[in-house]
Amino acid sequence: MCPPVLALREIIHSTANGARPLTGMFTAREAAVVEALRKGKANKIIAYELNLCESTVKVHIRNIMKKLKATNRTEVAYKLRQMML
Repeated sequence: MCPPVLALREIIHSTANGARPLTGMFTAREAAVVEALRKGKANKIIAYELNLCESTVKVHIRNIMKKLKATNRTEVAYKLRQMML
């Protein structure tokens, strides 16, 4: 099998077992912020929905960007999408 098919098979297998591909990469709060970022939500909305200060959301986003080696929010969303494929 070619590598993309193997990667897809692995993701399907891990998802079928209830595991999420990015589980070990982020803390629980970072994962919640990641989901909101993927939906295109603003920091203020993320803070309100997760009951956090806006400055705390910014810290989480900065940590997420470091972990993904991204330079902006758009690149974070792009890299997350690529990782989920």
